[in-house]
Amino acid sequence: GNEGIENDSLYPTLNDPNFSLKIATKQEFNDTQYEGTIHDVEERANLLSNLEFELSPHQNFVKNYLSSHTPYNSLLLFHGLGTGKTCSAIGICEEHRDYIKQTNTNSKIIVVASPTVQDNFKLQLFNSNIMKSVNGEWTINNCIGNKLINEVNPTHTKNIPKEKLISKINKIINSSYEFMGYREFANYIEKKQTANVDFKKWSTNEQMSRMKRNLKLEFDNRFICIDEVHNIRNSDDNENKRIANQLTFLVKSASNMRLLFLSGTPMFDNYKEIIWLINIMNMNDRRGIIKISDVFDAKGNFRKAEKGELETGRDVLIRKATGYVSFVRGENPYTFPYRIYPDLFSPENTFNNIPVPEENVIGGTLVENKIDTLTKDNLFVLKVGSYQSMIYNGIIKSHNSEAADLGKEDNKLSYTKLQEPIQSLNISFPINNEYVGEENIEDSLARGTVPIKQSIGTKGLKSVMDYVDDRSSDNMLKGMFQYKPWVQKSEHANFFTRENIGKYSSKMEHICESIRKSKGVILIYSQYLDGGLIPMALVLESMGITRYGEKKKSLFKNPPVSPVDYKTMETLQKGKTSSAAKYAMITGDKRLSPNNINEIIHATDDDNKDGKHIKVILISMAGSEGVDLKFIRQVHILEPWFNLSRPEQTIGRAVRNNSHRLLPYSERNVQIFMYATTLDNPKREAADVSVYRSAEYKALLVGNVTRLLKEISVDCFLNHSQTNFSIDTMKQQTRQSLADGTVLDNYAIGDRSFTMMTDFMQDGQYKCVNTKNITSIEDIDINKSTYDEKFIMINSQKITGKIKELFKQKYFYMKEDLISMINYPKSYPSTQIYSALTNLIENETEYLIDMYGRNGRLINIGDYYMFQPVELINPEISLFERSTPLQHKTPTIKIKMEIPTLIQQERLQKQTPNVVQDEKDTIAIDNEKNEKTENTIIEMRDKYRQAMSYYQNTVVPKPKDNIYKHVGACLRKMKSTEFVQEFEDMSPDDILKHLLVFHLVDNLSMRDKIDVFLAVFMNKGITIKDDGEDQIIEKIAKYYTTYMIKSTNSINKSFSAFLFYDPSVKTNKDNGVFYVKYEGNDWKLAETEDKKDIQLYVNEQIKGTITKSDVHKIFGFMSYGKTDVNVADYKVKDITNTRSTGYKCVDAANKTKKLALLRDILKQGYETPGEKEDEIEEILRSLKVDEKNKEFGMKELCIFVEFITRYYQHINKTNKYWFFTYERQTILREMLQSI
Repeated sequence: GNEGIENDSLYPTLNDPNFSLKIATKQEFNDTQYEGTIHDVEERANLLSNLEFELSPHQNFVKNYLSSHTPYNSLLLFHGLGTGKTCSAIGICEEHRDYIKQTNTNSKIIVVASPTVQDNFKLQLFNSNIMKSVNGEWTINNCIGNKLINEVNPTHTKNIPKEKLISKINKIINSSYEFMGYREFANYIEKKQTANVDFKKWSTNEQMSRMKRNLKLEFDNRFICIDEVHNIRNSDDNENKRIANQLTFLVKSASNMRLLFLSGTPMFDNYKEIIWLINIMNMNDRRGIIKISDVFDAKGNFRKAEKGELETGRDVLIRKATGYVSFVRGENPYTFPYRIYPDLFSPENTFNNIPVPEENVIGGTLVENKIDTLTKDNLFVLKVGSYQSMIYNGIIKSHNSEAADLGKEDNKLSYTKLQEPIQSLNISFPINNEYVGEENIEDSLARGTVPIKQSIGTKGLKSVMDYVDDRSSDNMLKGMFQYKPWVQKSEHANFFTRENIGKYSSKMEHICESIRKSKGVILIYSQYLDGGLIPMALVLESMGITRYGEKKKSLFKNPPVSPVDYKTMETLQKGKTSSAAKYAMITGDKRLSPNNINEIIHATDDDNKDGKHIKVILISMAGSEGVDLKFIRQVHILEPWFNLSRPEQTIGRAVRNNSHRLLPYSERNVQIFMYATTLDNPKREAADVSVYRSAEYKALLVGNVTRLLKEISVDCFLNHSQTNFSIDTMKQQTRQSLADGTVLDNYAIGDRSFTMMTDFMQDGQYKCVNTKNITSIEDIDINKSTYDEKFIMINSQKITGKIKELFKQKYFYMKEDLISMINYPKSYPSTQIYSALTNLIENETEYLIDMYGRNGRLINIGDYYMFQPVELINPEISLFERSTPLQHKTPTIKIKMEIPTLIQQERLQKQTPNVVQDEKDTIAIDNEKNEKTENTIIEMRDKYRQAMSYYQNTVVPKPKDNIYKHVGACLRKMKSTEFVQEFEDMSPDDILKHLLVFHLVDNLSMRDKIDVFLAVFMNKGITIKDDGEDQIIEKIAKYYTTYMIKSTNSINKSFSAFLFYDPSVKTNKDNGVFYVKYEGNDWKLAETEDKKDIQLYVNEQIKGTITKSDVHKIFGFMSYGKTDVNVADYKVKDITNTRSTGYKCVDAANKTKKLALLRDILKQGYETPGEKEDEIEEILRSLKVDEKNKEFGMKELCIFVEFITRYYQHINKTNKYWFFTYERQTILREMLQSI
């Protein structure tokens, strides 16, 4: 009877049964509908993967919904994978920050999340690396666009230094946000509430009222955002319980808080978790709370109404959850890779073709689940290994006697008891026969004569392998694995090899085979380290796949086999190291993964799309939180977990938004292997199958609740088109080729039945709860009573940007053409477009820029929108006048002279003698110059001869002797110990002599270096003859030709060039003196046009091809002194020390430091330095390098360091760069400095 009183002009109250319907009638919300149109998948996927970043409608919706304009205080974002939860949260937080600013309350926004997510949040809020400068103004394209930039620079002042802007923005963020972890948050609440409370003297009531008052002071009106809120659940885990209790007490005490909860899986483990979440949000609005028994019956289904009751359990939950949940589906089929389960690529390994077990784990009756898609289609089933079977049966028998007392109905083992058999199904380690004696292994385990732990997990690994396990903080390490002697003497020898592992682990054997025949990156997950990932890594190393990164990280002490190629899996030929197959290990254990970040960066590098750097990634539970991977083509999950959220979380690391966009469309898929086992007795169910089944049963109960949350979500009507993505509505098939070579010609795109996407029901269709039987948003009348300017302006920045881009291409548009271009590929509400156009026309600070870079304004005449140049006021000018720039008479013009530096002036002087000068003078200058150059070359020859005299005779130089005597002695040792080998037709002798001359040229001042070049290549009056065996000129020429740039594919014709850079000028933009020689012509000084050719080649062929990963961990380079730019220095840099810009070897503090450097360089020269320790010591001994050796000077250590890096560079050792000349390091300066 009261329906007439409803006031539809206001926002609906939380008790309104038509809540989501009324939300959808509001214009400001109606504008933000989900884009659920069905497109051609491949076309749409390619379009979306190249689009600029823009907020999605649902991100704008939640920002509006929780804004200061609406009466709502709490919201759970139940948003799936890849929907940009963080971005949505940032939008809401920033909206709230503006409100705080206007009301002048000084309270920080609290963001509670795990450390990885906190970093991600901060980066998406503001990432200075993606800032760009356009016409002197800084812009950034992320969740909140230029909001922060405009805040610190409201007047749009141009050319503000980037650093200044960054520090101002960071200041705003630090003063407005407080980031903390879950435990930290609980401690924070506890600390604030107990401040100044006297627990000894005061009564309980006094204590409580003071604690509440404390919390009110600190938290009233605060905004709290909690990410992955399922981590704080009211569970049996004490830590979680404490956090949940603290939050509950806080919400009861403080008033007017805003709560934002984020979760893709609000019920992580079971259906009961939703009650606590809904209660917290109700308490925050001071509404009553409910008990689990009000909603669910004992079995977990919705409670039916009893006699005289009006509400069922379902009704109660609807009533209490209305207005608190926003739902957006994840895994949009256009931008996500497809998950492919075994029913499509290996049906013979599923229970569709393998008889389903009839007895439970210990032989009792099996209680069947109603639905078993997971067990039928999605589990990858393998037969247990022969030895593994004995161990597994022994473990089950040992538990059997205990289980018999548990009553006969579905004799289940408890989860903790199931842990052991599950680990044995991952891998069962061999047991030493000495323990077992006469009886067989199965019986001895069943009787307990051999402890079960001896065959699985940590103890099992310890009983078969010797290894170092160092937990001390200095050198955390777990490694140096070797088989125990008894293993190698028994029938179990080398059991980790591909041929043998199947007996002990059918799962690992299958993973080996998969890796061998599959292309692309592969992910392997296990929650166990010693009983899962470590044995898996040992199996990989036994296949020839080595650990990525520093050499010492491989687990085996001595590599069991040679490295293999990442594509063919065949043994690598000598010297071809760049394509070795590698694996990475991402765990929470510092001993195994000291540098997770580094491995993740390289694994997700665009260059790794086919597994070139990292082929296999091993990941643990701790490793899997908040890590985004790319290009994963297979996910192998070794063992089950007692809910489906955990395996889903792992698959979610691999199946991500745009994660596969660099791969061809047909390869954007992920094969999923969730391993399960069949036993020798096929009727009996294996432990892993049992756990998967009970997890699926839990998931069905959770599915009932998630379906209800979708039906009552606040944006149900707005986002209803997201139910369109079922196989039946999409009606599209596509060709997909899988990593293992299988080709699916007709893969049907869309959500599968009975999966998490469809709440484990037949399909994903649901109806929005309302009493008016409206099913579609089309049937709704729109109401504008609460629509104001704030909502209209929400997309104005984006639309204005689009209009400005369009006017760079043309000078006028018809109204409908302009609007349709603005609406491609995504449409906007017309009110927002008109408001942006009006703003551009009326706001005098808004300018357009035309194709010539001129400023202008937007004007509108009738149906036309046109560009009006700033200089012209009359709107009725012709199109010609609009588009033709005004002619200006220029009073002066600047001409840039190409004489930036001394070197060049001198060069020009020499080549173009001043005409006014007397002829004789010019010659004098030239002669003087030539004499100087001749002296330079003679000086080099003397140093060369000095070194040679010590090189050819076994004389020992004294410490104070000239350095070149020491150089000769060192080179002699390098030759006599056969350290230097023949290479490409050059004898060791030739190589060493050339390296010596290269060293001499590199040590010239830049001016001399240019003069010597001119003398040798332009024959400027040189009188030195190459006398006898020195042939010094020939070797100098070889230096220049080695480091010359030779372009054979230049557009016009081939050229050679040599680039010199002036060390006294720090920026290398214009300080280069380039010499160029085109085919068929002589050398000449490069002119502007030539420089363009050269620069193009440098950018493409040198800068473009050499990346950080091509540079060795320790490399040498030439540099000029800071105080005296004429002095060249040889420096060394260690990549791992990012702060250092390199140092002179001679400056290293003492002999020990220098020796360590030399040892490190030698070690780096080996692919797998593990077993080369002895060889390195042997080399050092034969070179007579050790700390006690008196005759061995400090000088010689550094000579070795320099000449070994030069030699390694010469023979292209390990296919990496070991040494850069001054010219090369100048070209690559930016890249090398960032290392």
